[in-house]
Amino acid sequence: MIRANLTRLALGAALVISVPVAAAAQDDAATPEGVEWHLAGYAVDGEIGIVPWHIDATLLLEDGAASGSTGCNQFTGSYTLDGEALTFDPAVAMTRVACPADQSAVEDGYMANLVSTATWAIEDGDLMLADADGDHILGFERSVIALTTSDVAALVATLAGQQAEIDQLSGRVDNVRIGTLRDRIKTLEAQVKKLQGQQSSTSNSSRTSFTAAEQTLLKGIPTRIRGTCSALRGSGLPRGTVAAVQCRPGTDVVGEMAYYLMEHRDAVRTFTSVMGAHGVPERFRCSAGRPSQFLLHPNSAEGCFVDGGRANVRLMYMAAGCQQLDAGSTHLTSPVIYVAIEGKNRRISPLYAWTRDRHEGSAVTRVIGAPGQPLTPVCESDF
Repeated sequence: MIRANLTRLALGAALVISVPVAAAAQDDAATPEGVEWHLAGYAVDGEIGIVPWHIDATLLLEDGAASGSTGCNQFTGSYTLDGEALTFDPAVAMTRVACPADQSAVEDGYMANLVSTATWAIEDGDLMLADADGDHILGFERSVIALTTSDVAALVATLAGQQAEIDQLSGRVDNVRIGTLRDRIKTLEAQVKKLQGQQSSTSNSSRTSFTAAEQTLLKGIPTRIRGTCSALRGSGLPRGTVAAVQCRPGTDVVGEMAYYLMEHRDAVRTFTSVMGAHGVPERFRCSAGRPSQFLLHPNSAEGCFVDGGRANVRLMYMAAGCQQLDAGSTHLTSPVIYVAIEGKNRRISPLYAWTRDRHEGSAVTRVIGAPGQPLTPVCESDF
C-alpha cells in the first residue's frame, strides 16, 4: 500500500520527506521485529525514491540481528531497539554481486539510510524509519507483489487504453462546454444590444422618478458619458448630500459613476476623508494614474487610489462664478458636484485617462444655474 501511495505522490510532484515521527499515528501494540518488511521508498537528497515494482528489497529484525536483501545483494548486521529508538551498526556484511543500474540505485539509497536510522514507527501497518532530525528516510510494507517486465508492459498497455478513453470523454465534455458557452455568449450579446437600444430612452423616461434635486443634478452630467442612471438614496450617502445618482456609462473601462450634489464644505470634507482613508497624500496631482496623489484647488479636486481590487478616481467640481443654487426645496450657496468613478479592474492609468478625456473642459456644472435662478443664469466648470 505504501508503495502505491508514494508512487502517486511522486507522480504529482517532488515531495520532500519531512513529516516528524512524533506527529505520525503510532500503533503501540506493533513491533518491527519478527516481520519480513519489504522496502517501498527511501529518501534521496530530501525527496522520495520509489522502489521499482520488479525489485524486492527486504529487512528482517530478530533478537538484535538484522538481515535482508537490497534487491540484488544479501546483507547481515546488528541493531539496537529501545522503545521507539532504533539504530543499526554501520558494520554491515554484504555480498558483492554486480547489480544492474536500477538495483544499484535502490541498494545505495537503502544502505545509506539504514545506518542513519534513529527511530521507528508503524503507521497503518507500514514500517517507517526516521533519522535523528525526525524526517522519514525509509518506508516498508509487510508484503509486496514483485512484477516482472512483462507484467509491467501489460499494465502500461492497459493504462494507455484507459487514458485514451479518458481523453475521448474529455473531448466530448469540452465540446458540450464550448457549445454551452457559445449559447450563453449569444444570449448576453442580445441582452447587451437590447440594453444599449434602451439606454437613451431609459435615461429620459426615468426622469419622472427623480426628485427635483436629482433632476437638477442630472442636468449637470454630460449626456455623452451619462449612460443609464438611477437615484441613490438612503443613509449611506456622504454627509451633506442634497441629491445623488448612479450612472453606468457602458464602457470597457468604467463600471459605475456616482454623482453627488453638495455644498462646497461638505464636498471638501468628503473628498479629503476618502483620500485620507486610502493613504493618499495632499497637494499632489494624480499624475499618470498613480494611486498616491491628489490635487485640491479652491474650485476643484482630483484623486485616485485602488480599493477592493478596483481602481477609483474621485473628482470635485465647483463652477466658477456659481455661488447659489435652488435644487428643489434646498438652497445651496456654494454648489459642488462630487464624482466617484469606479473602474472594472485595478488598473488606474486607463481609468484616469478616460476620466480626464471625458471630464476635462466639459461643462459638468453648466446647467446648475437653470432659468429661474437669476443669480446664476449659467454656471460653467473651469476644471
